[in-house]
Amino acid sequence: MNKKIMQIIVISMFLFIAVGCDDDANNNAANNQNSEICDNNLDDDGDSEVDCDDADCVNDDACAVNNVNNNVNNQTIVTRKVDIVFVVDTSLSMAAHQVVLQNHIPDLVQVLGDVSGGLPDLHVGVITPDLGSAPYNIPGCETPGGDFGRFLKGTDNACANPVGQGFVVDVEPAGCMIEKSIIEGEPTTCTTHDCSQANCEVAAFTDLEGIASEPAGLILGIDENGCPRCRNYAEQTLETTLTCLMDQGTNGCGFEQPLEALKLAITGGVEENLFFLRADAYLAIVFVTDEDDCSVKQAELFNPQGDINSTLGTLTSFRCTEFGVVCDQDWVRVMPEGSAQYTGCVSRPANDPRSLLFPVSSYVSILQSLKAPGMVAATVIAGPTDGSLTVGLDANQNPTLEPSCDTMEMGAMPAVRLKDFVSQLGTDAETPEWAFHPVCDSDFSPALIGLATWIRDGVERTAP
Repeated sequence: MNKKIMQIIVISMFLFIAVGCDDDANNNAANNQNSEICDNNLDDDGDSEVDCDDADCVNDDACAVNNVNNNVNNQTIVTRKVDIVFVVDTSLSMAAHQVVLQNHIPDLVQVLGDVSGGLPDLHVGVITPDLGSAPYNIPGCETPGGDFGRFLKGTDNACANPVGQGFVVDVEPAGCMIEKSIIEGEPTTCTTHDCSQANCEVAAFTDLEGIASEPAGLILGIDENGCPRCRNYAEQTLETTLTCLMDQGTNGCGFEQPLEALKLAITGGVEENLFFLRADAYLAIVFVTDEDDCSVKQAELFNPQGDINSTLGTLTSFRCTEFGVVCDQDWVRVMPEGSAQYTGCVSRPANDPRSLLFPVSSYVSILQSLKAPGMVAATVIAGPTDGSLTVGLDANQNPTLEPSCDTMEMGAMPAVRLKDFVSQLGTDAETPEWAFHPVCDSDFSPALIGLATWIRDGVERTAP
């Protein structure tokens, strides 16, 4: 049935939740010289639990966990705001994968454009998993901190759009009236509005506390459905703008740290990322990589010294596997038969003394502390894994993971840690099929459409 809805866009308000620490817990910690310090990456109290994985840190501000979900009473937030982060691998083998990603950006945009009420209020940014290898200079990883989780405008920041920020902003104007025609099964159109450029200025998006939710420099435009939008890109469609951003090049560090890069992007205080993450927005994450996560807790993993018999072994990406993944069988580096089979492989837990990587659970905790249940989701496009790994020998007789998928142009290593991440992040009994998709597939649309459909369902479910 055709119906017209007069929508009044009001000044955005943030809900700030003040979370305090338990006084008794603080007093006990003050009297205990061996209590856990929650932000120093050390096991201060000797219980094999580090920082926010330690029970002593549950109520510590440094962990930002503090049962935030309980403080919002698990209530669904009514919002049309959506923040989308793409984490795109830039190692040498990623060229073909990036092309496939670019080819399927239109699938994502189409689903978002069909959301009832019109395109959601979007922030979309792309980061890389390149965080360098400091203090060691590994070829391809020499830049200290790498890209440091900054949102980038394609290879060498060469994309013409967006302007003013490294991430795309495409939101409805604030403080004006927009009359919409919403017909089920058809894109929402706008018939009239009284919005002007003033409704895209910072003042229009500033709450009563003086906090702005959008950056300066947004320009009023009209989309293909006649709806006013405030944007930081011009003379290109949203689809074209995002497609350019997905081309991040292939000169990045081969020790990929996608989970740590995501953490830095949204919580690391990166100046270039200011205004991206909104407290009352859905958060959607897309990982595209042909390697597993190697988010390094101890930089000694990058030490180029060592051979197959040393503590760390030869410097290859197998270190990430050996010290980031545990299986039913112990790892062996010398294989007389040339290969070894492993089963039951999962990411090493936080209390594993052999782990040199940050525990996957710590990243899940961070996201769950930032967002209420149902407000965050991720899809991983990577090497498939069922928990079984095959290790062979490289040309130098060092252990190396065998690909879990391989084509003439594309291959990928099993992403055990990333699969654990997306499984732990989900709130459903079973992880949806779209949440983990093989990167060797020439069609990424199941993953992108699945995530976009999750966004659409959330926005439409909570629409006022």
